[in-house]
Amino acid sequence: MIYAVIDTNVLVSALLKKGSNPDKVINLIADKKVHPLYSEKILAEYREVLGRKKKYDFGAGIIDAVTDLFLTLGTSLEAGHPDSAEMAEVKDKNDIVFYEVTLEARNDTEAYLVTGNMKHFPARRFIVTPAEFLDIVDKASGI
Repeated sequence: MIYAVIDTNVLVSALLKKGSNPDKVINLIADKKVHPLYSEKILAEYREVLGRKKKYDFGAGIIDAVTDLFLTLGTSLEAGHPDSAEMAEVKDKNDIVFYEVTLEARNDTEAYLVTGNMKHFPARRFIVTPAEFLDIVDKASGI
């Protein structure tokens, strides 16, 4: 199984553009080919960002469907207390929780952080764009 923490920008992009790489990543979760990892803080951010009325206003039904997908098919991980120097490398402080959960997961398994905002995170081989993640999944499945 391939494990992934999905940055909020990937969800937004998936909802805005069907057939896009972010949409394909979310479809892999729905098809149970990727196991999503999340925390309560991550779910709270999903709800807050997707519900921004002036920007997206996807509606309660879509927001519930997205969060239910993660709750039903994913695993909740609460991050430990990572090294503060490493957390300082995360440019957008709102993204720290995504990095923390990924690092926590990586204590036990191979896990990826999938984001469209690579510049917000330190350069690590497990922090990937949706396109890179799709290639990883393809290679792992032998396609």
